[in-house]
Amino acid sequence: MMTVRRPAISDVKPEETLSYRDKLGAPHFTGKHLLEDNAFFVTGETDDHDVFAVSLTFNVDGEAWGGRPTTLRQTNFMALPKSLRYTGMNDNDYIGVRSDPVRPRQLEVTRDGDTVVWNEGGIVTTAEVPYWSVKGQHAGVDFDITMGGLCDASRFLGAFDDLQKNGMAGIEQPLWVEGTIAAGGRTYALQRGIGMHEKVIIGDQWVHGDTALRKTRHYWIWLLDEEFRVFSYIKEATGVTFGHTSIGNEHSHFAGDQIEVTELDYWTDPRTGQTIPSKVSLTMRSEESAVAVIIEAYGRWMYTYCQAQAAISYYGLACRANGVITTPQGIIPVRDIRTYVESGIYPIPLPVN
Repeated sequence: MMTVRRPAISDVKPEETLSYRDKLGAPHFTGKHLLEDNAFFVTGETDDHDVFAVSLTFNVDGEAWGGRPTTLRQTNFMALPKSLRYTGMNDNDYIGVRSDPVRPRQLEVTRDGDTVVWNEGGIVTTAEVPYWSVKGQHAGVDFDITMGGLCDASRFLGAFDDLQKNGMAGIEQPLWVEGTIAAGGRTYALQRGIGMHEKVIIGDQWVHGDTALRKTRHYWIWLLDEEFRVFSYIKEATGVTFGHTSIGNEHSHFAGDQIEVTELDYWTDPRTGQTIPSKVSLTMRSEESAVAVIIEAYGRWMYTYCQAQAAISYYGLACRANGVITTPQGIIPVRDIRTYVESGIYPIPLPVN
């Protein structure tokens, strides 16, 4: 019997789904810092819950990561009752795991024609562009999802063909998502699933240095809708800021001082004692277009990873967004849109190694 797939589009090439950890050398990687990620951020709903999850493979190398090439795994999950929307932050349960370089994972990347498979044993990620899938279990989260491109990718860090020239490459691919995610003895069949695939590699340019020893601003923001997406990235530790909108199959890009996140309210996590932003405004303005939204969080996960100088924690927030996107073609209202905000770098300094 032939399987009928939902239509999907993407201009990602099979070559862009391979691992490039061993392809980046001097002057961009000199043994200090290298990070490659193959990431899938997944959201969806059931009749009663909002579901957020991450399945992510990291390949790292260099002094910042302990001085040897290794593979890490990150898995996140939370399911929040829809009744919590717009009630302020809540002390919800969650799963947040990122393994560390001391206990590396085994990874095999293989290609058969146009199909590329990343096999970590418990998790198998398959790229058969314009489709992707994640199947398997890690940290108590069981993925059985299929994803398809909603539009062409944004190559926000440059093309993989230019990796050795630029020292970095990366794509963001908006996706529809179908399938199930199971955790805590419950299986969530995803409705209205939307996700993002991020594939990035970068060398010494993103060394944190002494900023790894203090709290710094960090924002990785996604507004997710099938008709449009908004992405914004601010990383004070490395001085990098950029963003884009995807409306249909058209991308508009923003950089530097065109992007601003203003913190409007805060919440103190009773489990950690850390105070985090719980309501923010995001503005992005270029000559062609603009974004102005208010983002309100109602749930969180957190995770921590180890570098040579510090153990670093991040918060991920389940949010809703309201506002407008202004384009040359007109105004797009942003009303009660599913949103994810990764907020803050919270370090605990450690002795080297």
